[in-house]
Amino acid sequence: METPLVRHRGKSPQQTNFFVRSPQMRQETAVLASVCYLLGVMPSSMVSDAQRSMPGMQRGEALCEAFETYLRLVPTARISFEHAVFLVVALARGDELHAGPCADCTGLIVLDRYTPAIRRCLACEEDLQGRLVLES
Repeated sequence: METPLVRHRGKSPQQTNFFVRSPQMRQETAVLASVCYLLGVMPSSMVSDAQRSMPGMQRGEALCEAFETYLRLVPTARISFEHAVFLVVALARGDELHAGPCADCTGLIVLDRYTPAIRRCLACEEDLQGRLVLES
């Protein structure tokens, strides 16, 4: 006899700090956001009413493909599909999260509205810390 699939019910994710709470989460978020941009999930400009205007069959299929790609790239992924949907909407709105280039390598990073203007990706932060240690 098969055990029934347990479905978690409750509110959809609504906290953008989930994506930027640690350097590792910022890195995972950047990977997912990069794939979403590459596969056309993200709109070309900001969308104020993203939850209403963005849904569609093409974008939904692209998001599924982006999420599957993210899971292949990040074996210990901590971002759920529901969080991925929320990330896309939050980035499209641009009011709490935005994507931009790393100050050093120009790789994509995701920032919240409280982040200082100059930010680095995790790899560049670690490289900078290593250089500072060697110099001292």
